[in-house]
Amino acid sequence: MREILLVLVGLMAYFAYHSFVIIKSLILQEGTRWVSLALTEWKVKKYLRELETEFQCPETGSERLAEIQFQMKRYRDMLVDKRLESLD
Repeated sequence: MREILLVLVGLMAYFAYHSFVIIKSLILQEGTRWVSLALTEWKVKKYLRELETEFQCPETGSERLAEIQFQMKRYRDMLVDKRLESLD
């Protein structure tokens, strides 16, 4: 009886330990992904605000306006790609 109890407790400890390891790795992986996405969103939105301010300035030349529009589109696309990547 004692041997059976020891085997059962050992199996339960084995499964509990490995379940903990798997859950911990998943939480760390998802947490890293979430933090990376949050930082990217914050940086891109900050840079887009700066570009919007420069875009609305009446002294900005037409060549620079075209460049700003191109950069804004590129950064928005990058943000969308990063969000899609985080869904995987």
